Amino acid sequence: MTIVIEIGGKPEGKGRGRVGRIKTAAGKDFTTVFTPAHTRKYENLIRLAAAKEMGDRPPIETAVEVWVHVYLPFPKSMSKANLTKAVGGFIRPTTKPDIDNYVKSALDGIINIVIRDDNQVVSLYAHKVYRSRPALRIEVRECYKSKKLEDLE
Repeated sequence: MTIVIEIGGKPEGKGRGRVGRIKTAAGKDFTTVFTPAHTRKYENLIRLAAAKEMGDRPPIETAVEVWVHVYLPFPKSMSKANLTKAVGGFIRPTTKPDIDNYVKSALDGIINIVIRDDNQVVSLYAHKVYRSRPALRIEVRECYKSKKLEDLE
């Protein structure tokens, strides 16, 4: 089975957590880490798209391979010569956020919807390219249907 989720618009990478203090009703202070609001919002968009794609199916329980395609918009400052090269794939985005932050957002967005846990990911491919229509595309493929070794032979 292959699940494909695509979220249109400029992709967002996972933002760095911020440390803060919270006071409880009992008046005690404790320190916690907050996920930035823009990250929570984007991961919720991924969750909604994943839930729509999965329908009534339960999360995949077996090992999976994940492809994360990050399609970024062309910079407005890019020259026509470089734009032609970027369209051909000869110039790739080397800007922040780092590709692993896009992967973190993608995986956090599909947990408990497409897959039960990200420890099921046994193979991962991610790339950033320029495209006229920016988007984040996540492809999840089951590696095998059964966890039994004798079924794999």
